Amino acid sequence: SYGHFEGDQFLTDDFMPYTNQVTTIHCDSHRNYKQYLMENEYPVILSETVNRGKPMFFGAGAYFIFREDVPMLVNDVVDFDSLQKGKTLIGHIVGGIQSTLPNLTCPGDSCASRYIFNVYVNKK
Repeated sequence: SYGHFEGDQFLTDDFMPYTNQVTTIHCDSHRNYKQYLMENEYPVILSETVNRGKPMFFGAGAYFIFREDVPMLVNDVVDFDSLQKGKTLIGHIVGGIQSTLPNLTCPGDSCASRYIFNVYVNKK
């Protein structure tokens, strides 16, 4: 990501570092884009191989797969009003890159992710 937060400060990095922050990108009918920082991040998983003990970064190139039973609107948006209150599993993030450093120093610092992450919506 070109931009990321460290505490309350928004920082940019021309090297596009890996980060575990999760954003949503909205594109309107005029192709205007806005990016929103979500509350949650990928979980902390420590590397057991390269750069042992360092937290890994996830997300780049990953896919989101909806559960088949999630109520959807016509335009492939979750029908939030149809969800029950509380925490609902809506899908999974699979694939993508996992990296042991924000900016790579050698090709061995990253590889294909073997993890599957559950994605929940918490309706209050």
